[in-house]
Amino acid sequence: MLHMDAKAMHAGRPFGITIAAIFIFLIGLGSIVVGLLGAGVFKISGLDTTSVANAQAIGIAAVVVGAVQLVVAWSLWTLKGFAWFLAVLLQGINVAVGVVTIVQHGVSGTGSAAIGSLVGSALILLYFLSPGVRRAFHR
Repeated sequence: MLHMDAKAMHAGRPFGITIAAIFIFLIGLGSIVVGLLGAGVFKISGLDTTSVANAQAIGIAAVVVGAVQLVVAWSLWTLKGFAWFLAVLLQGINVAVGVVTIVQHGVSGTGSAAIGSLVGSALILLYFLSPGVRRAFHR
């Protein structure tokens, strides 16, 4: 079936996938905003040239990751066949980045912010690996 109306599509989408799609969408928007800040779209004052270059590179990467997250959120929302793989890959990367961030920064400051992201991503990853969700994506 090439086209499904919104009501029929929602009826076939498990509630947890809807929540995950919304969560990933919001994270994607946040990544883009933070990335734009780091990439210098908005002025960052008080940084030396090397710090600005590093912030720009990280910012550009964050914008790309955020864009991918928006694609994943949309593909989950519409139950696209490739959505399961993208969601598992993306959440696996988020878990790994969260662990590295906490190891590098501890549980205060940046590390404490990473804890929420790590927990949320780990829960989504475990959910997507469950048999019912795999079935929804024909996995």
